[in-house]
Amino acid sequence: MANTTVSSDLRVTKYLAEFFQEYVRNSRFSRYTGMGSNNVITIKEGRKQIEIPLVTRLKGNGVTGSATLRGNGEAVGNYGLTLSPTYYRHAVEFDKEEMEKPAIDLMQAAKPLLMDWAKELQRDHIIEGMGAIYDGTTYANLGDSAAAANDTWNTNNSDRILYGNAKSNLSAGDHTASLANIDTTNDTLDTGIVSLAKRMAQQADAHVRPLRNTEDEEAFILFCDPYAFRDLKSDSAI
Repeated sequence: MANTTVSSDLRVTKYLAEFFQEYVRNSRFSRYTGMGSNNVITIKEGRKQIEIPLVTRLKGNGVTGSATLRGNGEAVGNYGLTLSPTYYRHAVEFDKEEMEKPAIDLMQAAKPLLMDWAKELQRDHIIEGMGAIYDGTTYANLGDSAAAANDTWNTNNSDRILYGNAKSNLSAGDHTASLANIDTTNDTLDTGIVSLAKRMAQQADAHVRPLRNTEDEEAFILFCDPYAFRDLKSDSAI
């Protein structure tokens, strides 16, 4: 007895209508983002230009007793940063014929892909912003800016930059030389570096603004890449 074999031209090919998409992490910065000044990442809304002001603390001694206050006042230090918002857009494109070919709904698949693209873009912009320096005209990524701009940044922020595990690794006015003082043995991230960085943040002038949990509790947030976090986890204190 011979079994019937179905011709390849008559075989039905079945495809899953469901689809899998590449995994994209949600932004870990979301929990630190908000409209208030006590957020690490503050959102400001505007259509044309956004002005972000900074007013510094008072440092004067004031007067005591019946001493004259007029003429012994103090100027308020103030700075501003102007931002010009813009739109970031993206799209997927299909023609009508191609959309009819697959078993999956391409338009339905595209929606989460566009959402993931936007989340990744926002995450990357936040990371770039954390490493941006002023080059005299605009802001640029530290790794993309000119050497002279990096050296100026080193000079202007010497009380709040920590190269490796010691403040002495900073070569005044020379970013490249400061980086050369770091090695992969003694300068990997550990609790000692974290504690030193916190003290520097507290003592910097102007102060690095902490998060306030209550009236007398302050906290700083440390963001680090996967390799730095790996080194931190290997510290026995952690």
